[in-house]
Amino acid sequence: MQRGTHSARGSLRVGDWVVQPERLLVTREGRPDRRVSPRAMAVFEVLANANGDVVRKNDLLDAVWGKAEVSEGMLSQTILELRQAFDDDAKDPKVIETIRSVGFRLMKPVEAAGAAGADDQQHVQERQRRTWALAALVLVLAAAAWWSNRDAVDAPSDELPRIMVMPFEDHSPSQDYSYFAAGLADEIALHLARSAELRLVSDRAVGALAKTGAATGEIADRLDVDLILTGSVQRREDSIRLIARLTDADRNEELWVTSFDRPVGDVFAILDETSRSIAAIVIRDESLPELSRPTEDLSAYDLYLQGRANQRQLSTATIDESVRLFMLALEIDPNFSLARARLAESLAIQGYIFQAGADKLQSALREAEIALQEDASLADSMYAKALAMSGLGNFSAARDQIAAAVSLMPNHPDAVFLSGSLAETRGDLVAAVRDYSLALRLDPTMPRTVALGRLYLQMGDAGRAAKIAERGHLLAPGYPTLYLAYFKLLTGEEGEALELCDQAIDLGLPRSKNLCGFVALVSGREADARRLLTEDWNDDPRIQTGPFTTSASATHLANLTTDPRNRGELLSASEQIVMSAIAAGNDHWALRYNLAAIAALRGERATSMEWLHEAFDEGFRDVMLLELDPAFMLLREIPDFEALVNKLETEVRTAALSLGIAP
Repeated sequence: MQRGTHSARGSLRVGDWVVQPERLLVTREGRPDRRVSPRAMAVFEVLANANGDVVRKNDLLDAVWGKAEVSEGMLSQTILELRQAFDDDAKDPKVIETIRSVGFRLMKPVEAAGAAGADDQQHVQERQRRTWALAALVLVLAAAAWWSNRDAVDAPSDELPRIMVMPFEDHSPSQDYSYFAAGLADEIALHLARSAELRLVSDRAVGALAKTGAATGEIADRLDVDLILTGSVQRREDSIRLIARLTDADRNEELWVTSFDRPVGDVFAILDETSRSIAAIVIRDESLPELSRPTEDLSAYDLYLQGRANQRQLSTATIDESVRLFMLALEIDPNFSLARARLAESLAIQGYIFQAGADKLQSALREAEIALQEDASLADSMYAKALAMSGLGNFSAARDQIAAAVSLMPNHPDAVFLSGSLAETRGDLVAAVRDYSLALRLDPTMPRTVALGRLYLQMGDAGRAAKIAERGHLLAPGYPTLYLAYFKLLTGEEGEALELCDQAIDLGLPRSKNLCGFVALVSGREADARRLLTEDWNDDPRIQTGPFTTSASATHLANLTTDPRNRGELLSASEQIVMSAIAAGNDHWALRYNLAAIAALRGERATSMEWLHEAFDEGFRDVMLLELDPAFMLLREIPDFEALVNKLETEVRTAALSLGIAP
């Protein structure tokens, strides 16, 4: 099939189904129409043209995605979308058959169902007017992945106006101030984001689509925004010319435009006036805090903007570079508290997300506290402090910090997500689901979707849970891959869990051997479990506690050991590390859970139950983990254990009812 030729075709009949390629519809009498993505329809047409023959995966990728670098995971996701449209089941297929390790084929003959009429043509023209620009958007895996599953994440219940800020264009003569132009747009966005009267879509989501070359209107359509801020910046040696435009996304109507041509020193006044002008149109002006002048030294501010440009890319190398640039800015102006807050954030990201060690977290905490001493209302410092505290295990204090941060910047997706994570560790599942959902709505490209998927799974909505959980892995293979392995273990898909574990270990992710060793243990792969857990324990026993590890590797290893002496030594070593973490102030429920597992493996049933109840009091709600963990095999017939399981199930069921989630 030639790319794009399907737009000229009429309706097709596949069994009881009618497929309308032009309208992207799959219909059947007595059932609501199903709309699929343009890429899913293209895959269907390749299969239809094969007349029932098997189409190899590589041939499908070449025909539909062309030269774009797309993994088989994207193809699998697209096939899943088609199956859902046809009410088909991969385990008992009636329409699309998977030929293992080869490809796919249509099981029913395809017949013409009449040529496309005037109504079809009208829909085609309407789609063209709304500027889908299919080819540009689907070439980027991340954009396609979050879009295909966007409806899986609940939108927040508010009706606040949604706005996106496009990176401003660099019109400087030398064309080397792109970081400066994008930085000014970012500063305006951050100022607007501090208002609780609107929803600002994350710059990461905007940037992911902008990099595809998609037009602004297409991006707005994809991100479901009401308003678009665009602009350009021309920087000369001693002056700045800035033009900004606010557009109604639905009507494509320009609501407001302004321009400034002023000395470079007026940059902060320009940012404040632009933000307030937008606020006067979109929201109540008084809801926008005053934008203060962060530094008197423009060279320090220039370094700060360069640091922000690197920080937004969120890779190990760019975060390292952002630390260097923020430190240079502080050397020029030690009182530049906003730069210090950003430095604290980058250090916390190094320690918490990239697992660079407690030293980074301590440094982040120190810098955040200094910044807050200089400006007690600096929400960026509060977020950095909460992130560092979480990495160090002080979750109670982190909750207070993140609550303050979110109250001041309610549109910060990372802060809102961390708020959800901290709510979950305390057992507040309702708040966790709401915060996770809002964070993913603010940033649809955020790959940390397994956390929300896992909660939906516990609450009985397995279909939505799978869509959400798998989306993160498709967006950004890495930690989402590792956490998806655990999700697959909970759903009983042990083979897929082990395959995902292999991928995570190949990526060299910290903690992957611990979690994957547990996956192998539960899956009955004792040799693999013993190897992975031993390697993890020998690599660094210090990382055996924390928010991402339910039990130390030594605890799991003890479950595989028949030698009483070796078993006792492993359990004692695990216990010592956990107790040290508790003594240091770590209040995560996983530590009590680990002690319960140790006591259970020692045969101390009463003590084990005491620790499990303490874990519940600290926020433990993962009933699926408790029923799966082989450490508690001997406790499962104890009435107290059964009562705890019932208590956990009641908590989860109550949360689901509160959220309107029906199993």
